[in-house]
Amino acid sequence: MTFNLTKKKVGDCIDVTDFVANGSFASLKANVQYLDNASPDKFAVLVRTLDFNRNWNGEYVWVDKAAYHFLKKSSLIQGDLVLCNVGSVGIVFEVPDLGLPMTLGPNSVLCRTKDINIIRQRFIYYYFLSSVGQALLEELSGGSTVQPKFNKTVLRNSEIDIPDLAHQDFIAHTLGILDSKISTNAAISKTLEDIAQTIFKSWFIDFDPVKAKMAGEKPVGMDASTAALFPDSMEESELGLIPKGWKAGTIGEICDSVVNGSTPLRTNSAYWSSDDISWFKTGELSDNFLFESKESITQLALEKTSVKVLPRGSVLMAIYAAPTVGRLGILTKSASFNQACTGMVAKNKFGTPYLYLTLFNRRFWFNSLAIGAAQQNISKVIVEGCPAITASQDVHNAFLKITEPIFTQIETLGRQSNSLALIRDSLLPRLISGELQIPDEMLAS
Repeated sequence: MTFNLTKKKVGDCIDVTDFVANGSFASLKANVQYLDNASPDKFAVLVRTLDFNRNWNGEYVWVDKAAYHFLKKSSLIQGDLVLCNVGSVGIVFEVPDLGLPMTLGPNSVLCRTKDINIIRQRFIYYYFLSSVGQALLEELSGGSTVQPKFNKTVLRNSEIDIPDLAHQDFIAHTLGILDSKISTNAAISKTLEDIAQTIFKSWFIDFDPVKAKMAGEKPVGMDASTAALFPDSMEESELGLIPKGWKAGTIGEICDSVVNGSTPLRTNSAYWSSDDISWFKTGELSDNFLFESKESITQLALEKTSVKVLPRGSVLMAIYAAPTVGRLGILTKSASFNQACTGMVAKNKFGTPYLYLTLFNRRFWFNSLAIGAAQQNISKVIVEGCPAITASQDVHNAFLKITEPIFTQIETLGRQSNSLALIRDSLLPRLISGELQIPDEMLAS
């Protein structure tokens, strides 16, 4: 079958809308109040680019039922396409099934096919994810590096080239297989992390094994040799009651190193490279392993500036701009990072999983301090002084024996997903443009 492209105006085949389509800024302000997770009136999730960047981790902004109905023009369903149109133009994602009512947040546009016999919904996603679609979004935003943006009217009036339905379906199916595997890996990783989180909370926050022994009971789900490592009484500490013999310490005491990052002078091109030393920014931290950074610096930058390089297994934490404060990433290779991050290297006797989970469970504490500050930031001193309860070395050894393989598997799944994404992204422009010829028998199937 010949690959034929038909030029269509976006607005003729795709319904494009946004948050402000529901009313004036005055009426939006009067009718829509943002709620947090603790609000009893929360009803619908206000879907934002930030939620996509955070892998839908549950830290949502909500609206009540009345606001949800007021925002009916931009209510969302699973599979809708969302394009960021202010700031991070080029971010493209499909709305997942959160099992909750959803509505679109500001600074994004919603795209939904008007007729599946002209353009498939899944094809719209892959079109704007491709280099062709990305080039269009960059063109619409004027290529500005200060605050790139475009509005829904400009997008509606733009034109795109659409292949026939058989090619659309093949593209969506083929790339969908890769994305499905990536999604499966993400789900498995989430389950594994939940297991590690549950064990950490039970041992080091709720002290369940100790409380069970105090009650004359056997700790649930724990063999006798592991249970024997825990004391059977509690004692007072500066952090309240903790297991007898354990210590109320700090993050600084469980780390070999705690350092802030730095940004080499941007105007000195000799400091920046495409493939030398990885350099991460806080926007790349999403409570996961860090593989490839968007930018890299040179050995000269390392020698001539205050930038630091930390080894594989180090934990980076965002310290600027609440509520971003506390966002984490684990290095999978030696790398550097900007001044909005603090980097930490755990002592071997505690290990990366214990450091990561301690920081993760102290996020509310970090943000409570950041919100009260003038710039909503925290300092390295605050990070070092963050409370951390430590147990006997035998308990930490047992915890590391359980959690280290979990973290290793999460990293393996993440690395595999990165490879699949690279394959998808290399196929995508060739399929969209027709450069990659598809045999008729494959299209027919």
